[in-house]
Amino acid sequence: MKCSTSLATADDNQVSSTSPSMPSTGITITETPIASSAPSPKTTTPKTTSSKPSPTSSPSSRVCIGDDGSTYTDPGTGDKFRLECAVSHQGQDIENVKAYSMQSCVSMCAKNTHCKGAVWYNVGPQGTDLNYCWLKSTMEDPKLDGAVLVTKDAQSVVRL
Repeated sequence: MKCSTSLATADDNQVSSTSPSMPSTGITITETPIASSAPSPKTTTPKTTSSKPSPTSSPSSRVCIGDDGSTYTDPGTGDKFRLECAVSHQGQDIENVKAYSMQSCVSMCAKNTHCKGAVWYNVGPQGTDLNYCWLKSTMEDPKLDGAVLVTKDAQSVVRL
């Protein structure tokens, strides 16, 4: 009896061999190799990058609208405010609203009879994080209160 062996190759061709010395049992053994151990060729694709300008505020957008300590007059109401550059008063918020300039923020405060001052943050898109005009019900003297944050990212006004 003869033993027959079939072997499948990677391209699905079968190789058969017969051994004359083995008795035949009626069983055919077929060997199929698992995957080739040869490394497959690597393909590299160059990265394509595009540079989009990021929405950041320019240094000029953080410049105070006047000299620190000077008086600003709201053109719509005639109300006067003292400018405090690079200062944020903490707490005592009436509300926070989007304002696209410090002048607009002052104008909103001037139109609100309860507003004693405002803080305007402009370090990103208005309406995100702290980037709002914060209308304040009190603006304590920073020398007495200590509730003032010195930051280049904010401008404040105090109603006179």
